[in-house]
Amino acid sequence: MKHFKEGSSIFVVFLFVFSILVIPSSVTAEEEPEEVEIYDIQYTTSSSGNSPYRWQDVTTTGIVTARFFDGFVIAEEPGPWHAIYVYSKWYSPDIGDEVELTGMVYEYYGMTELTYVSDFQILSSGNSVVSTVVNVNDVSQEKYESVLITVEDVYVSSLDYYGEWQVSDGTYYARCDDLNDYVYFPQLGQTGILGQSLILDSYQTFLINRLNIRKIFNWLKTN
Repeated sequence: MKHFKEGSSIFVVFLFVFSILVIPSSVTAEEEPEEVEIYDIQYTTSSSGNSPYRWQDVTTTGIVTARFFDGFVIAEEPGPWHAIYVYSKWYSPDIGDEVELTGMVYEYYGMTELTYVSDFQILSSGNSVVSTVVNVNDVSQEKYESVLITVEDVYVSSLDYYGEWQVSDGTYYARCDDLNDYVYFPQLGQTGILGQSLILDSYQTFLINRLNIRKIFNWLKTN
């Protein structure tokens, strides 16, 4: 009996150790978010404009090009497909900060954005922010969503409802809005450069939104 009990104890201990060492390895661990460039999040050939990473958690890096009460925009470099809006009221980096963050890719009324932000960190500060020169007839393209742009040689062609207005180069036009994040009061016929504006897709309508007021003021003073 004594020998049987000792053997049983050894067998039980062996099973316990085996379960610790072996069983957890058979359980699928939660996958780490994939590290993805902003270009790959934004680039799509789908007519819907939806990101191929929709609903997925990703980690990405970019320089803050604009900031608002409910989030900010990051870009890895100037140009199409290289910027994305980050919806977050918890983090408030400064323009020029290079940040790394994890978030879920989400489509909000046609605009690709990152939400449910976590693992946020500022990598560096004081980086330069450069806009991309775009023709008026090109601003409605999906590839310029959230991109910081400059539209040259345009004038205010009409004043619309809800604080919106239109600018035109004489042939094409683009609808504009400051969305109350900045305050700008356009005057009909004003001409010049519409400086450092942000292209966002809002309710399926492309707008030049959230204008950089310092550039607009410079425009008004010189024209």
